[in-house]
Amino acid sequence: MYKLEFTLKQHTPIIHFQHEQEGATLRASEVKPKLDKFIIEKFNKEGKDIPKDWLIGKGEHPALDYKMSVNSIGQMKNVIMDLTYNKRTNNKFPTFFANMGKDTKEELKQFTMFEKSNIVVLCFKTDLKDYVKSVFSEFIFLNNFGTRQSKGFGSFTVDEQISSIKIPYLVLGVDEDYVNIFNVINYYHQRLKSGINYSFQKKDKATDRPIGKRFCHYRQAFIKEYLRIIKADYIWDKKWLKETFFPLPPDENNKKFIRSFLGLSYDFKFGKNINPCNPKGVLPSCKIDVSIDTEKNKIQRIKSPITYKPVIFNDEIRIYIIVDDKEIQNNKSDIQGHEFIFSDGKKKEILKTPDSLIDYNDLIFEYNKHLTSSFDAYNFKGKPTKVKINNIYN
Repeated sequence: MYKLEFTLKQHTPIIHFQHEQEGATLRASEVKPKLDKFIIEKFNKEGKDIPKDWLIGKGEHPALDYKMSVNSIGQMKNVIMDLTYNKRTNNKFPTFFANMGKDTKEELKQFTMFEKSNIVVLCFKTDLKDYVKSVFSEFIFLNNFGTRQSKGFGSFTVDEQISSIKIPYLVLGVDEDYVNIFNVINYYHQRLKSGINYSFQKKDKATDRPIGKRFCHYRQAFIKEYLRIIKADYIWDKKWLKETFFPLPPDENNKKFIRSFLGLSYDFKFGKNINPCNPKGVLPSCKIDVSIDTEKNKIQRIKSPITYKPVIFNDEIRIYIIVDDKEIQNNKSDIQGHEFIFSDGKKKEILKTPDSLIDYNDLIFEYNKHLTSSFDAYNFKGKPTKVKINNIYN
């Protein structure tokens, strides 16, 4: 039997369903199926058949013939564990929502963080062992693990190695804490997908009176701008939502459900409150819940094709922006040219997605050009984090 050992460095906390157990960390039951799929897809992409003696079992999800175990050392409890609880309605991490509304720490999903994790692979086949060894660093770099992995949680790399793959990344100072890392990811993705509309007024705790100037920050969703760059003959869905569920007069523009291309959950909140930062021409203050479905209840959730990969490297923090082309192709039939049903509980209306997908790598490239070489990523209360952009591709 052949043995491979890999040492992983953990860069961001992993959200673990067994956080209360000693040693809760990466699970081989998550890592191995992902690695199997990664290897099989590599062979398919190259037009090759995977060796039959590498495969075990039958069924829809083939597995490769090796065993894996994971052991982590140096749990960093003081760094991470206490950051997840900050009163029931004030979650510090903007891209993680499972703890909203929890009253006690015992109810919360927690984070786990270790200095290092060791992965051991046991295999009888020399050629399979060699192939796993050749692709393992790339696999770990292109994937995160645990819950909310596309938004940067559960980021690991093999020891200190950084992949040579040239993809865009954001750069933060190494002294930024974990909360700021996820604030940057939230700001970057929200400005891309739905736009930024922050309004915050600091108040005196004793009198509840306003203190200082109100923080206002508004930026349109870049995907709306991108449609003009590529000269598409349709506009995104926000205008249609306002016309359908608020008393706005319709126009003749060709509206499509665009934001589904960047990930989709089964429902979301949509509304228009009077904005003190922009009171001119607003609708009456109101908010509605809009649920999304398909005719046969087929699509419950579409994963975002963009994964954010924070890596602490030397004297900086890099947040790599990874476009998952395979995920895009897997979801292609579910999102392009598809009808979605929108409902506010009173009426139902249908809006279609465009008939063809956008070029996601080009979208990120143009978005980074739009942001220029650096920008300020604000949190909800107006605190900025300085961010630089390295907008490179292969």
